[in-house]
Amino acid sequence: MLIFGILFQYLYIYVFNYHIRKYLSKVVNFCNFGYSRDMKIKQTYNFQVFV
Repeated sequence: MLIFGILFQYLYIYVFNYHIRKYLSKVVNFCNFGYSRDMKIKQTYNFQVFV
């Protein structure tokens, strides 16, 4: 029973971490996408200002 509890705990932690990592990677990808989009807008804006 003790071994089963330990295995269950490890499984739970692994699944929980997997979901957190998936969520974090989604958030990071979203932030990177927004950042690159903002940089593109700034670059085009600067280009228009200089031209």
